[in-house]
Amino acid sequence: MAEIHAYWEDSLYAVTAFPGANEKNWRVLVMIEQIIEDRKLLGPGNDADKKALVETIYRASQKTFQSPRILRFLFFALVEKGQYDEAELALKAYLDMAEINHKVKGTTAEDSLTHDERVRLDVESRYDITTVMIAGSRLYSKELAKPQEALKCASGALDNIHEHLQNHELVADLLNDAYQCQGIAYGLQASTTHEPHQRPQLYAKAVESLENAIKIAPGAFDSQYLLALQYAEMREIAKAILTVKQSIGLNSSHIPSWHLLALLLSSQKDYERALGICAVGLKESEWDLAQTDGFSASQLDGEDYLALRVTQAILQDQVHGPEAGLEHEEALFSLYTRVFAPEPSSMGESLFDIQNVQRRDQSDNNVIVNVSPSVVVNGGTTTGRQRSGSILSSRSRNGGGSDVGSIIGASNSNTLEVPKANYASSITSSIGSSPNKHRKIPPPAAAAGANQASLGRSLLSLPPPVQRPTTKSVMRTARANKMLVTLWLMSASAFRRLSRMEDALKAVEEAERVDASNPDVWYQLGLLYAAQEDRETASVSFSKALALDPYHSACLARVGRSYLDAGSLEMAEGILESTTKSLGWDNAEAWFYLGKVFEATNRLTRAKECLWYALDLETSRPVRSFTEALPRYVQ
Repeated sequence: MAEIHAYWEDSLYAVTAFPGANEKNWRVLVMIEQIIEDRKLLGPGNDADKKALVETIYRASQKTFQSPRILRFLFFALVEKGQYDEAELALKAYLDMAEINHKVKGTTAEDSLTHDERVRLDVESRYDITTVMIAGSRLYSKELAKPQEALKCASGALDNIHEHLQNHELVADLLNDAYQCQGIAYGLQASTTHEPHQRPQLYAKAVESLENAIKIAPGAFDSQYLLALQYAEMREIAKAILTVKQSIGLNSSHIPSWHLLALLLSSQKDYERALGICAVGLKESEWDLAQTDGFSASQLDGEDYLALRVTQAILQDQVHGPEAGLEHEEALFSLYTRVFAPEPSSMGESLFDIQNVQRRDQSDNNVIVNVSPSVVVNGGTTTGRQRSGSILSSRSRNGGGSDVGSIIGASNSNTLEVPKANYASSITSSIGSSPNKHRKIPPPAAAAGANQASLGRSLLSLPPPVQRPTTKSVMRTARANKMLVTLWLMSASAFRRLSRMEDALKAVEEAERVDASNPDVWYQLGLLYAAQEDRETASVSFSKALALDPYHSACLARVGRSYLDAGSLEMAEGILESTTKSLGWDNAEAWFYLGKVFEATNRLTRAKECLWYALDLETSRPVRSFTEALPRYVQ
């Protein structure tokens, strides 16, 4: 099939010139349409296949002029490849062009065109435009964190459906997808707004949209899950539990639904039942089974599985104490190395890129070598750089070094760095061990050329070509770093509560090695110094956390408390009131300390309101944040 496509493309382009005014190179459009359909039958392929498809579409764009069909194919291909920034540009160009074409040509005559006629005339149907809008809304919400643009796309899709597609055979699926996207966009807006009067309205609209999706497709588990997550974020725990149980009833293998139920039970302080739900959810999951059976499994499913295991460890800590939580750390780090290992499908050459291979053979550069970042295993050279003012540099100047764990990472590095499987024993008993015992593996984007790098360097002296990583791979590396920081900070928290301050500090150091720009690292360091009554150093750490994230609600609550303890009531009130009105509206500590400020200034009515609200939030607080632990989209 690939050879046929290559021959077809080369033969057609040999006799095809750039189109003139009012001309359509319809043969190019027909060819690309057929290639896309064939690729759907053959499957998505690996990363090289996806890259080859994007290049094929780009070549087709050079033989057409402002073709909305080509832009549509390019948008979907870029999303599949994971190049989300370029996909956004293609999306904007497509929607602008499709809107202009419909205004110029009208819709009356277009409704009677057959599919083949649309391809030859390069005319987009309302259905095509609507599917792009829905996919665009997903892109903006899930990958780009742009809820306003996501809402615009979802609302535009709904308008198209209601006005033009009521009689379409797939109208139910379109409405379900569009209402889901609209609900997610409203929920994202609500969670990120700094205007307290807008938040309830946005949450209400999010719930309304998701309820509409359920009315359209009552048997779809994903809408039930999304609505339950929205209720949970709004702290309507009873409604959330009822809804997520419906999701589990429709799809018992969906890990995030079990995870959400466990967190909801933890918010009711029913930790034993929450632990039981974690065990059932992990048993029902197909991800670990797929790994042990040797079949490929989704990386995102693996991340969901790891997230549930983390919550299980936190619940063990809550029920049996921090010592019990530490017992699970070795297994969590081992699981981390599996979840964030390179995906097999990302490796290898494209089976469909015959035409690109032919063109490379005809060029002056007959050989291209892809050199991956270095792989260092047990005793190699580390690539992390010393940071001025960091935890690590301050300890090294005092003669102390970190000997806990096995991560030497840098947040700006191109590599994913993972700990050794025997983490638990090393963190508790390897003081004074060799600092060279580090292991580092490349991320998925860099894995393809890892085995060829040394051979290529020995045969060729040409510098390796610089290949920009996809947005998808960059985001995955960021998620991996964030999860690794979470694991280290869990250890630090447990050690701090066990009064093992030196071990806690070493765990925080390891978290800083992974990502010094994560504000939670400095917040946890501040808690550590505060526990040792070192208020000045704790204040500096909290300040660093706020420099990285000015809206870190937990840190702002601690700073407000410090002003309250120091008697600076005006400063405390200003910080705490702004926190509770913006992103810290659900932070129980911030409301509690604000109530104490009002109590100290004899505003007893407001103090009572704040303290009651703090109590409500505390009695419904889960062991982990709903929105940080759970995905907003169902894969």
